[in-house]
Amino acid sequence: MDQDVVGATLGLGTADLKDVAINTVSFVLGLLALIQTVMLLYAGFVLLTAGQDDERRHEAKMTILRSVVGVVIIGVAWAIVLFLFRTVGEATS
Repeated sequence: MDQDVVGATLGLGTADLKDVAINTVSFVLGLLALIQTVMLLYAGFVLLTAGQDDERRHEAKMTILRSVVGVVIIGVAWAIVLFLFRTVGEATS
Protein backbone atom coordinates (compact mmCIF):
# COMPACT_ATOMS: atom_id res chain seq x y z
CA MET A 1 0.00 0.00 0.00
CA ASP A 2 1.28 3.46 -0.86
CA GLN A 3 2.42 5.52 2.12
CA ASP A 4 0.61 8.62 0.88
CA VAL A 5 -2.69 6.74 0.72
CA VAL A 6 -2.25 5.44 4.27
CA GLY A 7 -1.25 8.89 5.46
CA ALA A 8 -4.29 10.49 3.85
CA THR A 9 -6.59 7.83 5.29
CA LEU A 10 -5.35 8.35 8.83
CA GLY A 11 -5.25 12.14 8.53
CA LEU A 12 -1.46 12.42 8.67
CA GLY A 13 0.53 15.21 7.12
CA THR A 14 0.00 18.72 8.42
CA ALA A 15 -2.46 17.62 11.13
CA ASP A 16 -1.94 18.18 14.84
CA LEU A 17 -0.47 15.25 16.82
CA LYS A 18 -3.70 14.96 18.83
CA ASP A 19 -5.75 14.68 15.63
CA VAL A 20 -3.38 12.05 14.22
CA ALA A 21 -3.66 9.99 17.40
CA ILE A 22 -7.46 10.23 17.44
CA ASN A 23 -7.67 9.27 13.76
CA THR A 24 -5.33 6.31 14.28
CA VAL A 25 -7.23 5.05 17.32
CA SER A 26 -10.52 5.52 15.44
CA PHE A 27 -9.19 3.49 12.52
CA VAL A 28 -7.96 0.64 14.74
CA LEU A 29 -11.13 0.52 16.84
CA GLY A 30 -13.26 0.62 13.69
CA LEU A 31 -11.31 -2.31 12.29
CA LEU A 32 -11.83 -4.23 15.53
CA ALA A 33 -15.56 -3.47 15.44
CA LEU A 34 -15.69 -4.81 11.88
CA ILE A 35 -13.97 -8.02 12.98
CA GLN A 36 -16.43 -8.37 15.87
CA THR A 37 -19.36 -7.91 13.48
CA VAL A 38 -18.03 -10.63 11.19
CA MET A 39 -17.58 -12.96 14.18
CA LEU A 40 -21.15 -12.24 15.28
CA LEU A 41 -22.48 -13.05 11.81
CA TYR A 42 -20.42 -16.23 11.66
CA ALA A 43 -21.67 -17.36 15.08
CA GLY A 44 -25.26 -16.67 14.03
CA PHE A 45 -24.75 -18.76 10.90
CA VAL A 46 -23.28 -21.63 12.94
CA LEU A 47 -26.16 -21.39 15.41
CA LEU A 48 -28.74 -21.54 12.63
CA THR A 49 -27.07 -24.50 10.93
CA ALA A 50 -26.26 -26.47 14.09
CA GLY A 51 -29.51 -28.41 14.05
CA GLN A 52 -29.63 -30.86 16.96
CA ASP A 53 -25.89 -30.70 17.66
CA ASP A 54 -25.83 -29.31 21.20
CA GLU A 55 -22.06 -28.82 21.18
CA ARG A 56 -22.10 -26.63 18.06
CA ARG A 57 -25.03 -24.64 19.43
CA HIS A 58 -23.20 -24.08 22.72
CA GLU A 59 -20.02 -22.97 20.92
CA ALA A 60 -22.04 -20.60 18.70
CA LYS A 61 -23.76 -19.08 21.73
CA MET A 62 -20.41 -18.60 23.46
CA THR A 63 -19.01 -16.94 20.32
CA ILE A 64 -22.00 -14.59 20.22
CA LEU A 65 -21.50 -13.75 23.90
CA ARG A 66 -17.78 -13.10 23.35
CA SER A 67 -18.53 -10.92 20.32
CA VAL A 68 -21.01 -8.81 22.26
CA VAL A 69 -18.51 -8.43 25.11
CA GLY A 70 -15.87 -7.43 22.55
CA VAL A 71 -18.12 -4.74 21.09
CA VAL A 72 -18.78 -3.37 24.59
CA ILE A 73 -15.05 -3.33 25.33
CA ILE A 74 -14.37 -1.51 22.06
CA GLY A 75 -17.03 1.08 22.92
CA VAL A 76 -15.63 1.63 26.40
CA ALA A 77 -12.09 1.89 25.00
CA TRP A 78 -13.21 4.53 22.52
CA ALA A 79 -14.99 6.48 25.28
CA ILE A 80 -11.88 6.40 27.48
CA VAL A 81 -9.63 7.55 24.63
CA LEU A 82 -12.01 10.35 23.69
CA PHE A 83 -12.28 11.46 27.33
CA LEU A 84 -8.49 11.46 27.76
CA PHE A 85 -7.86 13.44 24.60
CA ARG A 86 -10.54 15.99 25.45
CA THR A 87 -9.22 16.35 29.00
CA VAL A 88 -5.61 16.71 27.87
CA GLY A 89 -6.67 19.10 25.09
CA GLU A 90 -8.51 21.35 27.53
CA ALA A 91 -5.67 21.22 30.08
CA THR A 92 -3.00 22.16 27.56
CA SER A 93 -4.87 24.95 25.77
